[in-house]
Amino acid sequence: MTEDIPVVNPLGTFQGHLSGINGISLYESHLFTCSDDKTVKKWTLDGENVQHFQGHNARITGMKLVNDVLYTGSHDKTAMSWSLRTGKVLKEFIGHEDRLSCLLVKDGRMFTGSADHTVRVWDTQSGNCQQIFRDHTDQISGLVYKNNTLLTSSVDKTIRVWSTETGQCKRVLSGHKSWILAQYFDEVNDVLYTGSKDGEIKCWDLKSYECISSFKAHKFAIIKLELHNKLVYSASWDGTIGCIDLTQNKLVRSLEGHDGKVSTFGIFQNNLYSGGRDRTVRVWNLKNGKCEYVFAGHRGVVQNMCFTETEIFSVGSDGNLIKWPAIQSIGKKKSKSAKQNRNEKNKRTRRIRLKTNNPDEKFVYYLFDQYDDLKQKIERVVQCGRQLAYTSKSNLKYGNELSKSIFTFVKSEQDSVCQQFPEDTSDIYQIPILPFLHKYGNIREQIEKKRKIIIKFMKRKFLPEFKNFQNTVLKEFNKKIQDYDFATKEYLTLKNNEWKTKKRTKKKDQTAGDL
Repeated sequence: MTEDIPVVNPLGTFQGHLSGINGISLYESHLFTCSDDKTVKKWTLDGENVQHFQGHNARITGMKLVNDVLYTGSHDKTAMSWSLRTGKVLKEFIGHEDRLSCLLVKDGRMFTGSADHTVRVWDTQSGNCQQIFRDHTDQISGLVYKNNTLLTSSVDKTIRVWSTETGQCKRVLSGHKSWILAQYFDEVNDVLYTGSKDGEIKCWDLKSYECISSFKAHKFAIIKLELHNKLVYSASWDGTIGCIDLTQNKLVRSLEGHDGKVSTFGIFQNNLYSGGRDRTVRVWNLKNGKCEYVFAGHRGVVQNMCFTETEIFSVGSDGNLIKWPAIQSIGKKKSKSAKQNRNEKNKRTRRIRLKTNNPDEKFVYYLFDQYDDLKQKIERVVQCGRQLAYTSKSNLKYGNELSKSIFTFVKSEQDSVCQQFPEDTSDIYQIPILPFLHKYGNIREQIEKKRKIIIKFMKRKFLPEFKNFQNTVLKEFNKKIQDYDFATKEYLTLKNNEWKTKKRTKKKDQTAGDL
């Protein structure tokens, strides 16, 4: 990260999804996010989760919101429509033989493209499939609809033009040498822009159905295209955003700065916002092509973004929804540089309690995670007279990624070493065994997941005290699982007996009434 680029901190980080978020949409002052955890969530602009849509059996890859109805497409081979008022499923669209790859809703119809090489047209009211287009030989990557004409782009390197009235393929637009992965439709000029895996952009005139321009813009795949002020902007896996003038077949500017693949971008108020695998959102000045700000806060790939007048929202593979200030909201106050921001982080530390419920356990174990140099952390602990174990790269993950962490143990939180790390503590794995846990369907899954986390953490060679702690932890987790199974079995037996008793009583009452 360049030292002189100001770093902007998030206005808020909102958690709720259990896995990566693929898409985000703004609809009537609410945000909607779809995720790999098979759900869609509705949020207020302040980050409050107010509605939950659950019904798919696999990751949700796309969604559209039209007339108070939410449409979703999933890897479970189905699409669904939901009422935004009740949150219930209105229709389920079943027919595809493989995962859905793209989704479009227009004029009371839904168009779905799939990895089964077909495109289906559905009636949104009845849920019936009206048409099936089968001529593609590979996965469908994009859909465009206008005036009873559907354009479908595919990984088979072609774009096909279909009549939705006759169901016939009118034209095949060929010319790409590799997979078509991105497209942008200019409705005003009736022009389609497509980008392929080999980094080539083509411009198609949809009146004559001819390629009117072609340009090799990137070394690797193009994953998104957008038109702004007669210039085409393209995001690529080569880590750059290209600015191309296709009338002259010329690369006007290349926005370079991301450390890794660019995964998404959007143009808002004459600024370009881009997200990448380096876990940052960068803000580019379109006049001079310079990166003005870096938004640092994601712990995974930035997958998508949306904009309001005063705020920007981004989602990532870390499962977080993050709120940022728009450029006008940042104001004239100079933002802190990356170096200053890093120095402030050096002062912040966290201590995470690794305490068991065993009353015979003498020590409270702590993992100390902070951002300053590993040697400084070691010195701070050693000065307090504590033995420690440390690792430069920890596999331990619980809501975030920890690196360069050290581990030690103390008898109480009043110990001098704890005073060196003043932030609040938090339990890393404790789950209470509540009676009749069958009411919480994912409790056992959570126990198993956290048990695996601790086992990964304990596989490293630590002090003898940590080995004792490992044995205690594993025994405790095994006991939790046994207690869970026992409580569930006991509860089900109890309910079964109650049901039998009620049935006998009802039968006796009926017999007595007959007499």
